[in-house]
Amino acid sequence: MLKISFLGDSITEGGIASFYNRSFVPLVEKDLPCVAYNFGISGTKIARHKPTSEDRSALEMVNRVDKIYKDSDFVVILAGVNDYWLSQVPLGKTTDKRDDTFTGAVNLLCERLLKRFGKDKLVFILPLPKMDEGPLRSGITHATLEDYRKIIKNRCDFYHIPTINMNKDLADIKLNFADGAHPNDHGHRVVADNIIKYLKKRFKF
Repeated sequence: MLKISFLGDSITEGGIASFYNRSFVPLVEKDLPCVAYNFGISGTKIARHKPTSEDRSALEMVNRVDKIYKDSDFVVILAGVNDYWLSQVPLGKTTDKRDDTFTGAVNLLCERLLKRFGKDKLVFILPLPKMDEGPLRSGITHATLEDYRKIIKNRCDFYHIPTINMNKDLADIKLNFADGAHPNDHGHRVVADNIIKYLKKRFKF
């Protein structure tokens, strides 16, 4: 049976579905002949940020690739919205290879995933829509969420890693989101259906 791992933040973890089994990871497992492993951790980001009340740098996605089961047949990554939400590290340059700029961390994340799994076992989901995607006054980047999406898409294209953009299907924020940022049960179903469609085509179920 196919083993699929999901790397992400609170959305992957299951928030804010009414029950965990109504969030997208278990929905994918239910509808496909696969075992799904959930590596979503609430509040985590791609890039390493300065610690606040506790040092979570080891939990940031760039630094926890080795926690994903190496025998995974496929890995789905949904990340970036918390990097935007904080906007506390520079966006960086396309040539960066450091975990404390966003672009550099995306580069490192891609390279570490490729080394562990190879490009044929990876797909990134671009950050899902939010109620407000404009620059945050408290941030240092003055970037929109779309700017973060473009960086992820650009770096994935560079590393020949496919991406899924399901934002048109989720455009109705009131219908698909519980709080303007986390999918509700309907939104999780939409995310799951997009992933299932991709995986059925990829593995010819």
